[in-house]
Amino acid sequence: MTSEPVLSVLEVQTFLATEFPQVSADYDVLEVGPMRARIAMKPGERHLRPGGTISGPTMFALAD
Repeated sequence: MTSEPVLSVLEVQTFLATEFPQVSADYDVLEVGPMRARIAMKPGERHLRPGGTISGPTMFALAD
């Protein structure tokens, strides 16, 4: 197993913007490492259910 990530944070952000332009602005790539990444989602009004909870599909999109 390598101790260095394959892609940098900037490279992951660029990949998301290129391959998934319709949703890339919803995510912040915080950190990448070997076999892991920390990505935060910036949920907006369109991600919410009544009562202000984040929808299941939105949570799964982040996990996916």
